[in-house]
Amino acid sequence: VIDATGLNLSFRFTGGKARVLGNIDPTPDLKVSGSISGIFEVMLGKHTDVVSLDGDLTLLEDFRRVFKPALEAQQLTDQMRSAAEVGVGAMRSAVEGVANEVTRRTTGAANRAEIDELKSSIEELTSAVEALQKRFKEAEER
Repeated sequence: VIDATGLNLSFRFTGGKARVLGNIDPTPDLKVSGSISGIFEVMLGKHTDVVSLDGDLTLLEDFRRVFKPALEAQQLTDQMRSAAEVGVGAMRSAVEGVANEVTRRTTGAANRAEIDELKSSIEELTSAVEALQKRFKEAEER
């Protein structure tokens, strides 16, 4: 049984798989109680002192084995999302900087070759941002 604020679930393990039940098992073999973040820490194999464990502690390893791959995948997705957001932000900032420079140069007596070069740079940066966003979206869909 997982007993967290706003989340009460029972899990039944049979044949190496877990089945999630919406009702609470009145006589669980193991009860894990605590905050949702504390329970996630325990499922990732971190310290157990942040939650209350009552029952057969050997079942905790079964629980971790079943759920750890999914949790690690989610954690990796979150890290990738953060990195992609930082990258997209940096690329947008660079594109804006180049666009501002084009504007500044076109208001004066800049030569046409410089303007064309800056426009080309903007197009390349825009393509890079779009490619990064596409990779980010594909990673989220997996």
